[in-house]
Amino acid sequence: MKTSGNTMLITGGGSGIGREPALRFNALGNTVIVTGRRVETLEETIAGQRDMHAIVVDVEDPKAITAFAERVVAEYPNLNVLINNAGIMRREDLSRTRDLSGAEQAVVANLLGPIRLRTNRPYGKPARRGDRERLLGVSVCAVKRHAHL
Repeated sequence: MKTSGNTMLITGGGSGIGREPALRFNALGNTVIVTGRRVETLEETIAGQRDMHAIVVDVEDPKAITAFAERVVAEYPNLNVLINNAGIMRREDLSRTRDLSGAEQAVVANLLGPIRLRTNRPYGKPARRGDRERLLGVSVCAVKRHAHL
């Protein structure tokens, strides 16, 4: 993958582990679109950056993803790199019975969100002949070990 001259979409690029790559790719000469659920963190990330844009989207909402993909195709027809980075990481206590709603929310955000986004193809045809779109996935999983399991 070439490291400059791309139009990149980084989900979850406004905070956490997505923010620094978004800023670095932008510094290398790429147009970068960051997404997330919180407009304040997105605006903070793009403040003072050239060719960096922010769009609010919740990857847990299938209808929002469809509308988002349509918007991105219309506004950024040269988009050629998608980095699926948005996700949720929660500390889970595996030593006790618990409500699984948090785990279910993590599965929706971390697994279904990227699948839905990829299915909606928020990018058009490659900008130049010979170019291809790139799809990258970022995932973070952590499990706290308990000796008494």
